[in-house]
Amino acid sequence: MRPGDIVVFNTTAPAYGLPDDTIAGKTLFSIKNVDEYSGEVVLDNRLEWAVRPEDLTVVPVEQLIGCRLRDYFGVVHSVVCNMAGHVLLQVVEGKTKEFVRLPQTLYTAVVPVLRWEGSDSGKSYPPDVLGAVLEFYVIEAADVLIRRDRLNPFSRAQQNMLARFETYKADYARALAARMFDYLALACWGEARHAYRHADQYVPEVPEGGGRTSAARYAQRYDPKKFLPVLSELFHDSRWDSDYGGDKWGLIADEAQSYWQLPPTAFVDHVVDLAHNGSVCWDKDDYGLFLLNDACQFKYFLNYKAVAAPARMLAECAASAKLVALLQPLADAGLFDGPMPTVREQATGNARKVLGYTPIEWGGWEVSAPCAGEDRQECYYCSEWAVMEVDYHPVCEHHLHEMCSRCDNCGEWTLDKNIIVTKEGDNLCKDCIEECNTCDSCGEYTSTPYEVEDRILCKECYDDLYECQECGERFLGEPTWIDGDPYCHDCGSEKMREAM
Repeated sequence: MRPGDIVVFNTTAPAYGLPDDTIAGKTLFSIKNVDEYSGEVVLDNRLEWAVRPEDLTVVPVEQLIGCRLRDYFGVVHSVVCNMAGHVLLQVVEGKTKEFVRLPQTLYTAVVPVLRWEGSDSGKSYPPDVLGAVLEFYVIEAADVLIRRDRLNPFSRAQQNMLARFETYKADYARALAARMFDYLALACWGEARHAYRHADQYVPEVPEGGGRTSAARYAQRYDPKKFLPVLSELFHDSRWDSDYGGDKWGLIADEAQSYWQLPPTAFVDHVVDLAHNGSVCWDKDDYGLFLLNDACQFKYFLNYKAVAAPARMLAECAASAKLVALLQPLADAGLFDGPMPTVREQATGNARKVLGYTPIEWGGWEVSAPCAGEDRQECYYCSEWAVMEVDYHPVCEHHLHEMCSRCDNCGEWTLDKNIIVTKEGDNLCKDCIEECNTCDSCGEYTSTPYEVEDRILCKECYDDLYECQECGERFLGEPTWIDGDPYCHDCGSEKMREAM
């Protein structure tokens, strides 16, 4: 064992002060250091535990690729391998996507403990969108450099070589175009869910809320030839909050419809650089059609393919083993003049997944035209759409969390300026504060009143009172001191009479 190794415990929650939910063979740690004298292992996390090496098993990084990890905070990550062969840890829950190279202490500053959820052997992970697009453009670059003018019309072998390449080219473009179209249709449907809260119109058949995965299952009952024009109208003609819907999503819905007019090759090239409000449009991993491992790398490739000559692309980019196997005989026959691309296993796997795609069998249901949202109001503090009314003021989601708080008693939202804080630190709205008492000593509101001799006191003022040594009750005024102990007036008087 050495620093950087990823390990699991052989037993559940061993006697090292570990959390009770440390699961044998599941909870992952990384090694920070190994004592050269004792051989004990120090795990890299927020507590430096010294562990006997016989209690640990090293997990090869390669075994984690394709698996999902859940970190200490409940965030799910996936272990992926990018086109350069680097093993990465990718955040798959939440809007941001972060990557960290493995192995290297499992990024413990952010992810102190990871739970290995294991790989589902029956689950097929979608292709990396960059790898899928890269193969497409490498095929197109190779096609440009094939010397069809040298083809011997009397050579059946040369004609078969060229036919096999052209068949692969057509099959790949057709499969990738179908996958891209299905993705765009589902993505538009998923974005339309937000119209209920973030636009002045909505489509009744698109249910509000829920995740993209459930939205995708529901969308497949409908006919995209019918719902994409409606969603385009919803995106273009409605008033949307920033970061939702709008013309960029309208353009995505428009371009998706070109699937029925353009050849597959032209369609792929036409939609590959589409973007929505936050990033390139291929970042919705939830639909299970593409993985976007690195948006910056994808954007770089879009710029690269626009300027790179075919020969340069073939020389610098990876390709599947299938493509190289088709190009090599053409090169041997003098029909291909370009450099041979490098074969990479990741490219081969991506190409296999693209070619094996079965398009969605869309249903025939139709959607109705966009409807005007009922009683939509602008936020009192900005021009965004309000999500609720607080203290008679409509407020948007942003200002709801920036300027409002929930009452600790009734749970209703109220403006921060109308919140009254009791002596005990409870935030109460105006209605609930009316039910509170005012401390007769300090004059502040109290949510836990104490009654002493017909006076209402907060807990702090109540605790400041003397406690009678005889009856145990707290009392107002100065005590009667007997043998150094405080007594209330009645008990003190009785005690003094007994002493006489």
